[in-house]
Order: sequence, then structure tokens, then C-alpha cells
Amino acid sequence: DRNQTLNIFERYHPEYVIHLAANVGGLYKNMKYKVEMFRDNIRINENVLEACHTYNVQKGIFCLTSCMYPTEPSVNDNGELFPMNSSSKTIHSGPPHFSNEGYAYAKRMLEMQCRNYNEQYGYKEFSEIMKKIKSYKYKENCIKLINELYPFKNTNELQLKTLFAII
Repeated sequence: DRNQTLNIFERYHPEYVIHLAANVGGLYKNMKYKVEMFRDNIRINENVLEACHTYNVQKGIFCLTSCMYPTEPSVNDNGELFPMNSSSKTIHSGPPHFSNEGYAYAKRMLEMQCRNYNEQYGYKEFSEIMKKIKSYKYKENCIKLINELYPFKNTNELQLKTLFAII
């Protein structure tokens, strides 16, 4: 919900955001509720990005998914097959598997939204990461990801005065 998202940002004024929120559910849910998976995830992503912009969050990490990649492997400029990175060239080089269409396209749009926010508003630190988070253990896996990043909070590698995760 847009207003709830804005209210959370108003309350905490985060400096940095790790965006892990998503409507997830695995293969059966992705196949049965393609419209909802696309619509809900587009809204979630835009709510978070709008709130980041409204509350002047300068750095954000936005989690993508492996199911957004094309079903047919492609070869990159280095001759590597199907590189799993967040390069827009790789992500958008073909359609995802039909069983994940709604969710996969919403995650692809998150990559594009981050790129557009960076370009239009001059953010340099909105980046995407590709992390396999199994939907049946979504919260547990999100917590693991945060725990992987937390040790860097006081280092030059990842300076986090405020670690703010939306789960």
C-alpha cells in the first residue's frame, strides 16, 4: 500500500534501503495468478522507489530474481552462456519462462525503474542484486541476506548508518 509505505519512510527516515518486499508464492501461484503477481509487485516496487525519492534516500539495494532471465540462454560479448548478472542487456534479451511471466516481468521492470530513477534524478547508488531467495522460506532467506550485509555496516565497503529493510 502506497500510503503505508510512505508512512513508514516518514516515521523512520532511512538513509539506506534494502528492498526485499514482494508478492511471492512459487510456481503454482505464479502460474495461477499472473495478473496479481505482476500488478502487486509493480506496485510494491514503485511504492518503495517513490518513497526513496520522496524521503531523499541516496542508496538502495533492490533484490531481483533468477526467474526473470530468458528461457533461452544467450551468449554475451565474452562468449559466456547465460550470465546471471543484472545487466539490462542480459535480463531483457528474451522472454522469461511462461510459468513465471507476471512475477518475472515485474522484477525486470524493477531493474528498469532503478535505472530510470538513477538517470532522471541523479542517484548513483540505486543498484540491483541477484539473490536466489526461495519463496517457501522467503522471510528466513531475506533475514539471511540482511545478515550477510550487516557485518559491512561500519566499513568503507558498505557504510550503513541506518539499515532499513522492508520485508
